[in-house]
Amino acid sequence: MFRVLYLLFRTPLCLLLGVRVRGRENVPKGGFLLAANHTSMLDVVVLYGFLWRRIRFMAKKEIFKTKIGAWFFRKMGAFPVDRGGCDAAAVRKTMHLIESGEVVCIFPEGTRHSGEDPRDSAVHAGIGMMTYHTRTDVLPVFIKAKNNHVRFFRRTEVIIGKPIPASSLGFEKGGMAEYKRASEQIFDTICSLGEESGAEK
Repeated sequence: MFRVLYLLFRTPLCLLLGVRVRGRENVPKGGFLLAANHTSMLDVVVLYGFLWRRIRFMAKKEIFKTKIGAWFFRKMGAFPVDRGGCDAAAVRKTMHLIESGEVVCIFPEGTRHSGEDPRDSAVHAGIGMMTYHTRTDVLPVFIKAKNNHVRFFRRTEVIIGKPIPASSLGFEKGGMAEYKRASEQIFDTICSLGEESGAEK
């Protein structure tokens, strides 16, 4: 299902969203974690468009409550996580996917913040926790759109930074305080990518 939908809709959707990519050379090979700001449901399409690979998304477990919702989101590459604490099953799933050469995306903000300055968003500990357990580098990506909201018929720019080494995040023994601090450091890098490129008018 994913491959069919991807081939049919990738190009027209990217054209409708006016996607432009900067820093494509920074994308590593093999499996890795990808972290991006979250402006809209269309962010998923934008990320699929620049990578040319299937991306697995960590999504809040609440969207998997219905059979139809669970079926659809799983087919599109998402898997559930309990955002209330350290979800061991989600950690194992992420580690397995990365070891298998897949890309796992996590939005540090946890949910969409349409029209808001990303700097004003609260950052969850999830990306820090996953980085600690997988010990993989994190690819920071800033999705830049007018009014911080991806929409059709507007230009969208994807700015890809250099991978952040897990070893640079100051992990010692783990724990929520370290995870949160690492997540904030990662998200600061993401926001800086957008700020360095100038404001979208």
